[in-house]
Amino acid sequence: MNRRVPFAGVWQGTRIISDGVEPEINAPTTMVFEADSSGSYAGYQVLPDNSRGPFDGMMLANGTLSWKHSNSGGGSWVYSAKLIGTDTLAGTLALKDWPQGNGRSPVGTFKLVRQRPQ
Repeated sequence: MNRRVPFAGVWQGTRIISDGVEPEINAPTTMVFEADSSGSYAGYQVLPDNSRGPFDGMMLANGTLSWKHSNSGGGSWVYSAKLIGTDTLAGTLALKDWPQGNGRSPVGTFKLVRQRPQ
């Protein structure tokens, strides 16, 4: 872990998502966060086909990293995460402006562990 950019790295874990109607989804996930010399973050989610789903608007404020991720069915997932110790990342997510939602807005939590370089 680099103390100047503590969120940078490869993270793996699980997202738990519920819309209050359908059964809860417990999905494995991998996220990658990169940082430049100014400390600005960029990142992406590794999708099931190994492609990259880029994150938008990554911001770090008061120890919380937040970003958006476009949803394939419309709308955007909004994420917020904090470090627990040095190697665990925990947070929340919510799908905003989902056209097929009929008033539902799926929400969830995630917990990721930093992967060591191989």
